[in-house]
Amino acid sequence: MLSSEQPDWGKFEHLFQREEIPARTVLLREGDVSRKAYYIEKGCLRLWFNNKGKDVHRGFWLVKANSQRSF
Repeated sequence: MLSSEQPDWGKFEHLFQREEIPARTVLLREGDVSRKAYYIEKGCLRLWFNNKGKDVHRGFWLVKANSQRSF
């Protein structure tokens, strides 16, 4: 059963570290292993990969501050 109440995210706050990342920062480079998970609070995110030297665009998301959904 799904609850219509919003979760209390504050009780998980101690598990996360806020980090401001400059625009155009690459979060994960080809061949690297991800060691972090990101929650986009505000800004935008572009998902792409390299296929034989060409950028293949997979998605672009805009996130407003205080948004309930990031994707």
